[in-house]
Amino acid sequence: MDNARNFISTVWNLKSNFISSVWDLKSIEFGVGQDRKSYRIVTENHNGPCSFIAICNILILRGKMKIPARRTSVSYEYLSQLVVKYARSLNTCDYSTMSIELEEMPKAEDIVELNPVFTESKSFGGPFDITFLLGPLGSELVHGWLVDPESPEAETVSEVEDHDSAVSLIAKALINSGKPSEERTKAADTMRKFFHDTQSQLTRYGISQLASTTEPGALMVLYRNFHLSVLYKRDALDDPGLYSLVTDQCLSNEPSVVWERVEDLNGGGSPTFVDSRFIKSSAAVEYVVTHVFLGVFDDSDSFHVACNAFVQSNNFDQRNFNLRFFERK
Repeated sequence: MDNARNFISTVWNLKSNFISSVWDLKSIEFGVGQDRKSYRIVTENHNGPCSFIAICNILILRGKMKIPARRTSVSYEYLSQLVVKYARSLNTCDYSTMSIELEEMPKAEDIVELNPVFTESKSFGGPFDITFLLGPLGSELVHGWLVDPESPEAETVSEVEDHDSAVSLIAKALINSGKPSEERTKAADTMRKFFHDTQSQLTRYGISQLASTTEPGALMVLYRNFHLSVLYKRDALDDPGLYSLVTDQCLSNEPSVVWERVEDLNGGGSPTFVDSRFIKSSAAVEYVVTHVFLGVFDDSDSFHVACNAFVQSNNFDQRNFNLRFFERK
């Protein structure tokens, strides 16, 4: 009972970190066949706590948390009430562990400090570990930043093991502290090349591993580009692909952009966005979203000029798109 009280107390105390935070909601449809329903998911701005929001959206899409259709936005306090309510219903919930992890989560507003291991999609190192929270809530944390065991760099990357170790190795080589050996210098060069070639923090091999080990219809938390999002594997014979939920607040009024296909873009190309029925977005939406996400526009004026020019030259209803400047950090 004391652990339960501590967990609940921690959730309430966390609201002080987000006392002024209000996040827009977005209506989407989700599910297959008779299970298809309308849901209100939580969107986020560039300062939003993506860890907490990703967990909330998984619980929402699983039907464990319900947000009334009349609501247009939610606060941390409102969401925390729903999380506590759901946590109370779990007989196997370790409240003391959850309490610790929830205390850490809001500290990662701008960047999620997780340490992916390059040889295992479910393995993370480092002190900040939210898997203890995800487990009791029925969620799983994965990443697709994996080295291909058949690649030339596989041996070195496997020995270095994880992201933080690689960064440390590269830093020491740059500083040239203690005259690093030729072997260490070569390893640092290999890791620099690996980082350069996998800037999306996804690899073709990693995506293949996720696809082969994920059950159709599964919802998980995906770590990618220092950000957490909802990962979904479609339960469809014609397209059993992996998709991540698009929760950017600037797209809260755009029904054509709900999911982004998880694919290898390290060699170039633009991301693929689809709606709730997994129908590819129109050319206008693809253009605007791609350029905003990739940070092509440096200021809001150039963003709006480009948006308006492209919208006017295409059959696209500007009223359905929220033309607010947004730059992903």
